[in-house]
Amino acid sequence: MLRETADHYRKVMKWVPVKPVFLPPPPPSGERGKIRNTSHAALRLLPAESARAGAMAQFWARLAEQTPEVEQFRSEVLGGRLLDTMEAATAFLSSPALAFFTLSELRSVGVPLVGHTAEVLERTHSFRAGRNIWWVSMRLTPPGIVLERTREEPMRNDKLLIAYPPEEPEEWVRHQPVRRGSVLHELLQVAEPLAPPYGWEDWHAPVFVVSGLVPPRSPLQVSTPTTWHARSGYQPYITLKVEPWLSIETVRAAYQQAQKQVYGGKVPQLVGVRNARLIGFVARYMGASGELPSSDQRRAIYEEWKRTQTDDEMQFPNLQEFNRALEQTHRRFLSLHSSPSSFVNGISEMLNADAAKEGQPGDGDNPS
Repeated sequence: MLRETADHYRKVMKWVPVKPVFLPPPPPSGERGKIRNTSHAALRLLPAESARAGAMAQFWARLAEQTPEVEQFRSEVLGGRLLDTMEAATAFLSSPALAFFTLSELRSVGVPLVGHTAEVLERTHSFRAGRNIWWVSMRLTPPGIVLERTREEPMRNDKLLIAYPPEEPEEWVRHQPVRRGSVLHELLQVAEPLAPPYGWEDWHAPVFVVSGLVPPRSPLQVSTPTTWHARSGYQPYITLKVEPWLSIETVRAAYQQAQKQVYGGKVPQLVGVRNARLIGFVARYMGASGELPSSDQRRAIYEEWKRTQTDDEMQFPNLQEFNRALEQTHRRFLSLHSSPSSFVNGISEMLNADAAKEGQPGDGDNPS
């Protein structure tokens, strides 16, 4: 049985699922490639696009619910009764009891799968002879008992995690470790194969299996992750995942909004060919932290520029204009980086490659 999408997903997503979704960035992992949070928003699709996206979401959900594994889990584990709300689905997926105990263990002591509370009193994790050994003591209500169990599993590199909804729209999706053979492990085995073919996020599939809530399937997803490296500083990106039937107008509007987010609400101006070549030319003379050369050095650099640039359009009328263009363009390129050293690491090659394209529009003599 399918349920309406928007009403049930609205509490964890500020956007209606048939609108473009701005995905939150993944959490940081290690010292390299740290991610900085960015703001997110949703854009309206054209009416025909919105109608098609909503219809496709219902269509894929209908196919998914006819999967034999989904039907079997709903019948044998849920007793044919789906959970009514997103809150109930979240409580089910985040239950430590369902993540550790098997279905038969819980039923044998009268613990209902829906509506119970579970308090972990104590747990341990040890290793023996190449095996993981978990022990847990948990208070379960109802029926108001303390259940203790030990689990042994061969040591594996993979870690079983089940995803469940974030508390707020722009927060990261939450995950809970599950033990093999537990109720949530059974659910994970059913849900994991559903996400890729239907274009769902990893937490959509478990929620769908237990509740029938139709997962959002946005035809346009935009993210603005910002990676950070110790030497290169922050580097922003705009990533679009677009279904090919969307109109150019919708995609352009999404990109422009993401671009404004990256630039703090401003529309970036294209740096002209001459100034791009200039900053690439001077990059080799910059300091270790990306600072510009001294005034005395710039005079010599200016003379070298005049000698090596054979195109008259690349010349500056005097040293003063050379310095003005250099400083303003330098500030523009560094505006999105917390560490100026990002300018020195590879910027020269990038800019010279871009500037080599003839006939590109730009600001010419006006670097501002």
